[in-house]
Amino acid sequence: MPRARKQKGQAPARPEGKGVEAGRPGEVVVPGVAGKSELYRRIILADDDEDRMPNKGKSLTKEQTDLIRDWINQGAGLAGRPGLEF
Repeated sequence: MPRARKQKGQAPARPEGKGVEAGRPGEVVVPGVAGKSELYRRIILADDDEDRMPNKGKSLTKEQTDLIRDWINQGAGLAGRPGLEF
């Protein structure tokens, strides 16, 4: 039996394949709306913010955060990945 993963920070821990859900405020990814996606909100926080992702090491570059923002705004396509389609 797999061990339960310990939740870190404020984002809810989710079983494998369930990390991306859509439509509810504060959800990890809201396809088409980066501004309502918890993932995007956390990767653009200041380095000293305890909710910033990644929480250790260097922050993502502007180029990296822009790429994630654009991916979300374009629908966060995960077609063909079982359990991750919207």
